[in-house]
Amino acid sequence: MFKIKYDFHQVTPENREALKNDLLELLVVYSGGPRPILIQICVSIAALGMQLKSWTTVVLDVAAVCQTAGNAEDALLQFLAVLPEEVCDHRRMILTV
Repeated sequence: MFKIKYDFHQVTPENREALKNDLLELLVVYSGGPRPILIQICVSIAALGMQLKSWTTVVLDVAAVCQTAGNAEDALLQFLAVLPEEVCDHRRMILTV
């Protein structure tokens, strides 16, 4: 999470899409818990959504991934719970293009 927030410029443009896909996969894998890991994944996805300007469908993508996973409603709700906090916290991030 901190790497995405503060050192995102170190992630090469070629690896950003892979990072997004990996985080969405992890969201499905840990949708049933443990809860602390699920929360960190949700925070990381929200932070990545703030940094990755080309990703304009963050909420829709998370909802779609959770829907295809079947029983990942808790993961979707957790993501929606942390999203406003990350949006408000974006002032402390180093935003990249």
